[in-house]
Amino acid sequence: MTTSTTNGSGSPRPSDSSSPAPAAEALLAMPEFRAAKPGGARKRFARSHLPADLDEQVRWEAIRTACDRADELTQQRYAGIGDQYDELAADLLTDPAYQQAGSVGVRKQAAEQFLTAWADGFVPPLSR
Repeated sequence: MTTSTTNGSGSPRPSDSSSPAPAAEALLAMPEFRAAKPGGARKRFARSHLPADLDEQVRWEAIRTACDRADELTQQRYAGIGDQYDELAADLLTDPAYQQAGSVGVRKQAAEQFLTAWADGFVPPLSR
C-alpha cells in the first residue's frame, strides 16, 4: 500500500480513494486500531481516523474489511496460545505493571496489555 499524505490526525491517507483496500490496510497498520476492542470501539476508532473526504461507501467497506481482518488475525495469533501458557504466565509474573497492580481489576488490565503486546497489538479475544 502506498500513502500520499496524512489526514488531519496524522494518520496515513490511502492514495487510492476509490478502493477500500488501501484504507483497510492503513487501519490495520495502526497499533491503536489493532488494540481497540472488537466491535464498537474498533469501528469508532476507524471512523475517526479515515480521511473525512473518503467516499462513504468506500469508508464503510474499508471499516468492515479492516474489522473483519483484525478479527481473523486476532484468532490466528491467539489460536496457539495454549502451547505457551507456562512461558507466558512466567513472563507475566515478572512484568512490572502486573507486579505493581493492587487490585484484581488492575491485574486484569495489566494482563490484557501484556497479551496485547505479545500478540502484535491485537487485544485478547476474551477481553471483549
